[in-house]
Amino acid sequence: MKKLFLFAAMAFMPMLVSAQDTPEVSVSVEAIVGDARMAPDVRIKRSLALLQERSTVEREQGNAVAADRLQQSLTYLLQAPTNAEAAELAAQAAEAAGAGDSETALVLAESAAELAGANEALEPPVLE
Repeated sequence: MKKLFLFAAMAFMPMLVSAQDTPEVSVSVEAIVGDARMAPDVRIKRSLALLQERSTVEREQGNAVAADRLQQSLTYLLQAPTNAEAAELAAQAAEAAGAGDSETALVLAESAAELAGANEALEPPVLE
């Protein structure tokens, strides 16, 4: 029995070594959404995913107020235009949420949504 155990341990040893040598994957919010050269739609989608995940974590930890703020942030970002300015605000909202500041995340997301209204305000009125 002891020989079988030693054989099994030796058989799995290469797997343990190779797992230790794998590169670390970045999990920072900045690394996921921080690159301003990223396409705005991709940056906004990634920010939405991060906000959704953070909202779930907050709810699981019993922080319903923060979770609700982050859900409202998602609603606002879904209304935001797909441009570089909105993408930057979305990324900043995700970074604020990642830092535990759901109130700032909400304000930033609301600002992104307001850009849609600002774009409409620039259109000339339709004359009948």
